[in-house]
Amino acid sequence: MMKIGLLSDSHRKVDLAKFCIDTLKKNGAQLLLHAGDIVEEETLELLAKSTLDYKAVLGNNDMHLRGLMDKYELYPEPFNFIYKALH
Repeated sequence: MMKIGLLSDSHRKVDLAKFCIDTLKKNGAQLLLHAGDIVEEETLELLAKSTLDYKAVLGNNDMHLRGLMDKYELYPEPFNFIYKALH
């Protein structure tokens, strides 16, 4: 069984996002999903550096991040995907 870690609405709380990512990893999450309202690129960097697979969706407060969609696993909403673990 796969454990999926979900976070959302981190807004400007990068420290809280880091705490959540670290806690989810510590508890065995294999995939991280951020459900929007990321606000800070630093949070996307934390997801990318987490060593876990991740996906993030743009929320209504994230329009300024649209230009980063090619740099991160960042998608417009709604976003549907089929996940096939490589491990």
